[in-house]
Amino acid sequence: MDAMSIFTLNGKSYEVADRKARDSITGILNDGVIVKDKTWSSYNILKETADRYCPLFRQTAPIVAGAFVADYPLHVMQHISPTQEGDGDPTPKNVRNFVAIQNSANSIEKQGSPETKDSVTVQFPAPLYGGLWDITDGTLEKTWEIEQMLEAPNEKNISISEDMAIAYIYMSKAGMPESDQANSLCNIAKYAHQYTDLKEFHQYVSGNRILMFIPISALSTPDKAGVKKLFTDQIAKGAPVTFAYKLKTGAPQAAVTPYERLAFDGTTTIYGDTGGVTVEGRESPNGYIGKLQAQIDDLRKAIISTGGNV
Repeated sequence: MDAMSIFTLNGKSYEVADRKARDSITGILNDGVIVKDKTWSSYNILKETADRYCPLFRQTAPIVAGAFVADYPLHVMQHISPTQEGDGDPTPKNVRNFVAIQNSANSIEKQGSPETKDSVTVQFPAPLYGGLWDITDGTLEKTWEIEQMLEAPNEKNISISEDMAIAYIYMSKAGMPESDQANSLCNIAKYAHQYTDLKEFHQYVSGNRILMFIPISALSTPDKAGVKKLFTDQIAKGAPVTFAYKLKTGAPQAAVTPYERLAFDGTTTIYGDTGGVTVEGRESPNGYIGKLQAQIDDLRKAIISTGGNV
């Protein structure tokens, strides 16, 4: 047991004999010691002050850069986007199969002198084709599902017109897709909103079905048998038609190690290797003032360009 130590706080004196208790109080009063579980720690004072007075910053982009409050804890989420082999538009002659993603890395860095960079990498409990990794709390979600056509579509799910065949499959019960047509990919078909260009295969989501628009010219015979043969040929090649579609709600996966991401002094840049990032933090007053000044300058230029005076 150490000798008694006397601390004065708010005009009152306290005797503390235990070293651990004394050190915890010292952390409250010492800016050089970060004690996150104390109400009056420098860490909590910084966070509570920033939360109250500094603008909220939230952005999703391939790379996010911002002038944050230095040492403020950022909430960072990394998107795991579906990845396909090879390059170019996927077609039956250029099959681009989906790649299972085993791990992901995230980096946070400060430009200038000295340049500072901190990177973390996690190994996923199970491979993902698309997901969301919350770096701050370690949660992981599967947000994309894949569906392979291991047999040709049933004839009742095929229709034939003069210049186009339409085939569709029902997706698994793992999760219903969003209605947005952009949330579906195919390993042998180029995605398109317009279906007038019959040089390519096209596909989109309709309810819980994925529809394939196939030009008649791509079939060995202009009928349902030709459609079925196209799919069986792909299966025989070992590259069955495979779809990836975004789930309406994410499916929780086993958690991974959480990491704290603190903003640097100056411009902080955050990015990952498997897709875009979503970053939430507090914008520094200087950065916010600079942004407002830039907007004012743009307004002045616009007024002058129209013959006005400022």
